[in-house]
Amino acid sequence: MSRSLLAALVAAVAVSIPAAASAQRGPTLAFDQPCYSPGDRMGFDGAGYTPGGEVNMIFSSFVKEQFGQYDTHADPTGAIDGGLATLDPDDWLGENDWSARIGVAASDRTRVEAGAPADQQFGATVFTLSRFDVQVEQPNGRAPKARKPMRVTAAGFTYARGRMLYVHYRRARRTMKTLKLGRLGGDCGDRTRTLPRALPRGLRPGRYELVFNASKRDPQAGPRQDERLRLR
Repeated sequence: MSRSLLAALVAAVAVSIPAAASAQRGPTLAFDQPCYSPGDRMGFDGAGYTPGGEVNMIFSSFVKEQFGQYDTHADPTGAIDGGLATLDPDDWLGENDWSARIGVAASDRTRVEAGAPADQQFGATVFTLSRFDVQVEQPNGRAPKARKPMRVTAAGFTYARGRMLYVHYRRARRTMKTLKLGRLGGDCGDRTRTLPRALPRGLRPGRYELVFNASKRDPQAGPRQDERLRLR
């Protein structure tokens, strides 16, 4: 693909997404989830492309000058489908961003090179890309202390949207206490909760491993995030 065509497609993502969301007369493009975080598979499909023709998918970040390309071919009916590994948030998000919108334009190369009307050249859509992370701190931003409130910010638990998030306090490979943090909400499976104390009553100060996941009884279950803290 030429540089001029690539630049045109990246620009087209930003201007065409709103219109594509409300009405699409040409090719279509959709992803199977509203949000993805590392470890997810991004499934996509579309229709209305040149049968057997090359389709160039251009990804563009809405918050950072970053783009990428994935090439595929339409089947004999003009449809596309497949799956991709989730983009690396470090490459596509700003340093302080938990998540950001990613625009995608799937260009029908045959029609682009033939000079077809713009609305017949590509399908477009957006999804959210999220970090999979947990941040723990005092409400004032300082490091957690045992007897001080602790704010927990969890993001990107996409595999557990709508389920309960738990934190397991572990010491010497034993789970000393498990707390419920609330349901993971939004498109990306996020949760923010402020605990009255970083160290629950009844536990002695010291070094702890805090394990965050969606299992009440098993700290090793499913994708999880760990934080090692010295709480005193």
